[in-house]
Amino acid sequence: MKRLLSLILALIFCAFPLVSCSEEGESDVPAGMARAKSAALDLWLFYPESWSITENGNTLRLVSAEQSSLEGQMSAADVTDGAAVLPSNIGNVSVCRLKDGVEDLKAFAEGEWREGFSEKFVFDEKVDERKLGQDPTYTAFYHLAASEEDKILYRFSQTLILHKGTVFALTFTATPELYDILEEAVGEIRSSVTFTEIAEADNTPLRTTADPVVKEDAEKFVQKEGLTALTNKGVEFVLYYPSENWTVVTDSGYLAIANEDGASVSVVKGDAYAAQIQTPTDYLEKYYYPTFDALYGTHKELSRREVTDRADAWLLEATYSATVGGEDYTFLQALYFRNGYIYTLLYTAKTELFDAHLAEAETMVREFTLK
Repeated sequence: MKRLLSLILALIFCAFPLVSCSEEGESDVPAGMARAKSAALDLWLFYPESWSITENGNTLRLVSAEQSSLEGQMSAADVTDGAAVLPSNIGNVSVCRLKDGVEDLKAFAEGEWREGFSEKFVFDEKVDERKLGQDPTYTAFYHLAASEEDKILYRFSQTLILHKGTVFALTFTATPELYDILEEAVGEIRSSVTFTEIAEADNTPLRTTADPVVKEDAEKFVQKEGLTALTNKGVEFVLYYPSENWTVVTDSGYLAIANEDGASVSVVKGDAYAAQIQTPTDYLEKYYYPTFDALYGTHKELSRREVTDRADAWLLEATYSATVGGEDYTFLQALYFRNGYIYTLLYTAKTELFDAHLAEAETMVREFTLK
């Protein structure tokens, strides 16, 4: 389930405004580049000044000018006979904290990390191992095609960096045409990554209500009987869940919980093509479902409904099923649309166990709160 959760989360491009540019007096910034600093990741890097940049908790995302200039231009012309198409203009880089407590980077990369990919990702034989300062790195190259006979949809290079026992991942994702155009710029981004010592106050750990909290934290969300509140660092949203049956998988960047049966619930904030898609239905049909099908095979939608009586967001709920890795899964996806952002709450379970935990998942959907 953890493998499936991580792969599904990869479908959603997260975005959060980040004010970043080369500071006045920073003469060491190369011409044509800007400097981005991330307190959450304790690092800075250079990126082409024509690119846009967003940050969401544990993930920094850099979007190329080539992608930005085309994002949001999907229209009726992109859909033939009602069939949605995959976006054809992807070219971006993301940086995230992947795993703590790693001693041997190569063993991790060729073991646990590699095992997390579905068979639809095809890896090249070559890898690149070198040092970034004193830190070892491991770069793998792979691609995704709809089937063995189909053309390549996306190409990837992913660099794992081991810094003080923590693995960071820098991932370059692009359609084949943009991959070659952007590869040199991505190399410059990769080589510029520098880890910094940032004040503890700028990088405080995330908390749940089960942890000791200071008064200011407790006042940011309402307590609800029988439920535990889990929130992201910015306290933009709160997931209320029954803590006696569910445990926290991660609250770093996105939220994820799971139970003993392997069912999971995750929450991710995404930007729906830089806010150009105007409804959750467009997001679901034009982006999420086509990408899901390319990765896992055709989904089967079981139900869909809009909730119009919420004051904080436009809510769309969809239930669908698919066979992933030979196992049958059913999904409940709640899309909360507000101010151009999509907040995705996803309940995932093996089909035979889906109904057993559905009532709890529906409670989480109903009680989910946007601040």
